[in-house]
Amino acid sequence: MSNTMPTEWSGHHEAKDRLRSQVWTALQAQGAALGNPVGHIPRFAGAEQAAERLATLPCWSRARVIKSNPDRAQEPVRLRALQDGKQLYMAVPRLTKPRCFVALEAATLAQQGVDLNVAATNRGGDALWPPGGV
Repeated sequence: MSNTMPTEWSGHHEAKDRLRSQVWTALQAQGAALGNPVGHIPRFAGAEQAAERLATLPCWSRARVIKSNPDRAQEPVRLRALQDGKQLYMAVPRLTKPRCFVALEAATLAQQGVDLNVAATNRGGDALWPPGGV
């Protein structure tokens, strides 16, 4: 009997399947997930605080470029990266386009009149593609 939760991503790497299932189960059991966590990177209680803590790390201070997934759980990290003047690369949802990363910079967004709060969302970043797409 398998101790994994089947998703569209299941079956490619058994150890990852088990780990994902363990994390999803723990998020559900602790009530930390906002919504159903299974099958994606879930939103979670404390995401904003996690982004703030991340921004206190020396490696964050040294970083000039941040790569993020488009999932809502990472939205506070994307916003903080833009606020801190870092270049942000956000993957296009499910990597469905030939140029599958959106490149965002706060200074360029300001010149275009784009609000950082909007640009940090998965829809906002995706709407800015392909300019800067990589």
